[in-house]
Amino acid sequence: MVQEMTPQDVDHLHTISRFDSEGVAERYAQKKHDQGWRNRRELALIDKAMSRLAPGSAVLDLPCGTGRLAIHMALAGYRVTAADASPNMIRVAREISREKGIETIDLSVRDVLDTKFSEDSFDAVVCNRLLHHYRSPELRTSVLRELKRISRGTVIAFYFLRTPISLLTWDLRNRIKGKNPQDRIPISRAQMEREALDAGLAVKRILWVKPGLSPQCYVVLEPLGSSLTA
Repeated sequence: MVQEMTPQDVDHLHTISRFDSEGVAERYAQKKHDQGWRNRRELALIDKAMSRLAPGSAVLDLPCGTGRLAIHMALAGYRVTAADASPNMIRVAREISREKGIETIDLSVRDVLDTKFSEDSFDAVVCNRLLHHYRSPELRTSVLRELKRISRGTVIAFYFLRTPISLLTWDLRNRIKGKNPQDRIPISRAQMEREALDAGLAVKRILWVKPGLSPQCYVVLEPLGSSLTA
């Protein structure tokens, strides 16, 4: 008997399929490995979010795309594992890592909802540019729950969080254009905190890509009851 897929299953599989092709992986690499302002800013925020981690700490980049963050973290001295649901992304990430002379990153194909990693495998987990593609709160919570399971400490997740300015820059722009987007939809901070709480995590800090101007940010989460959340 074939089990009927839930809306969350459809959402998850649709997101995977969007990014799993040779052409998408190649274009993604060209875009994400540039040295523009946004790339430098995001890498700086990752460094800030991980500032408490000692060199040599075990970190996971999931989804890793074509390896932009994984390479940066490896150069910073962390023991990096990088995974993605797309074999094409992993292939390109491996090629770029070799081109840069970095052979220490452990790359593999993994599903963020069922990573197959053991519990408490990593000192920190970075989930970059994924959750804003998911429309379902239940799906985002399931991802956080799995990331918490495999992390001994910090979970760093990229979000689109609604701000007063985003009502003008995002919502109003789409209304004017007559668009009803189904992706990259900002959620409220309260909604994000509820989902994190349901996954057993608490918000430690929020690092904004463009403070006051953009809904894009990195949220640093810690397990409930951790001394870091006190």
